[in-house]
Amino acid sequence: MTNQTAALPFDRRQLFARLAVARAQFMIQLVGLDEDMLTKGAVFEDWSPADLLGHVQAWDMTYAQRFTMALAGRDAEIPGVDMETLAEHNETLRRERRSWTTEQLVSATTDARSQVIDLLGRFSDADLQRQLQLTWGSPTVAAWVERLRQHDADHAIDIETWQKAQEIRASIGPKAILLASLDASRAALMAAVDLVPPDQRTTRLVLGDWTLKDVLGHVVDWEWWIADALRYISVGQAPQVESYETIESWNQQHAAARKTESWGAVWSDFRAARDALMAALAGISQDALAVRHPAPDAESRSAYGWAYIALEHDLEHAHGLLTGGNADE
Repeated sequence: MTNQTAALPFDRRQLFARLAVARAQFMIQLVGLDEDMLTKGAVFEDWSPADLLGHVQAWDMTYAQRFTMALAGRDAEIPGVDMETLAEHNETLRRERRSWTTEQLVSATTDARSQVIDLLGRFSDADLQRQLQLTWGSPTVAAWVERLRQHDADHAIDIETWQKAQEIRASIGPKAILLASLDASRAALMAAVDLVPPDQRTTRLVLGDWTLKDVLGHVVDWEWWIADALRYISVGQAPQVESYETIESWNQQHAAARKTESWGAVWSDFRAARDALMAALAGISQDALAVRHPAPDAESRSAYGWAYIALEHDLEHAHGLLTGGNADE
């Protein structure tokens, strides 16, 4: 953290957006891993990607307990973790989750993060920054949130590094992971949208000469394209969707068509497009996700591949809004 960053006023929206983007970046590392690689691949020692998913879920639950107690003013009762036994503690948690199915892991991870977000929303800005009076230290809740963010980020890097070192090729992974990653990337984008005050969403430039309204309209246009493709696949047909000469020309053409739309119209379309995409995916089975069909911009693409475009696109723009377009952050 630079001195300039340290001097900035506290912004809970920035804190929560960073947390959401880190979770989405962790989840996207699990997409493209088939069930066997997910549960048996060794990221480090004998920890599989599924083990790491259970690991972040377990620590979300630990922090949810801490946040609950902090909200109740029970600082002194918040238990710590003995650093000398941390490895043993993590191993115990891992063994407990080894018998869970991928669907159970995903559900538990989603529920744990929902609890964390709900609890954090109950803290005032002052309480997020209050030094807790623990028997083992005096951290702030904001510092704990940053630790959770870093935890997700570190393990995302672990999985990415392992995949590159092993030259693991993308496959068709469990649908539950795909859906969870779609939700995580959308949550990250929603948190990033909150960084722009409502009265500036149609005026402040956030990406070149685009405002937030323009960026969201751009996301919507691609999402409808993907949703339409998935709708065809859900009824066993090859996607009959528009093609384009270049992505840039397609983007500019659609952005121009939305120029006069209101924020409310774009926001409504943003929600409708996601509903349509998820409804189409609901009608595609795990096996059907892998079937490849001719695509307008590629020789062929599976439904899994179409959905991946949507989640990656959300995360790309969430990260861009969070960092101001600085890819190095």
